[in-house]
Amino acid sequence: MAHGYAALCIDLSSTGLQIETEASLEFSQGQKLHVSIPSTHAKLYGLEAETQVQRIEHLDNGYVALGLKIISMQ
Repeated sequence: MAHGYAALCIDLSSTGLQIETEASLEFSQGQKLHVSIPSTHAKLYGLEAETQVQRIEHLDNGYVALGLKIISMQ
């Protein structure tokens, strides 16, 4: 079953990204996540990618920062 969660993209490169999301969600090293970043520009496509959790950092603000490696893009 697929679930959708809101996150903020902090950093994006050709090989990965860093996102922040609620710390109440549980993530594990090596977990695979589908990432969807819609485009607000009519002539640019959004990002659809399969990723893998490489790093998990619990932040003081009640959020968690995830370092994600891009495995494939659609």
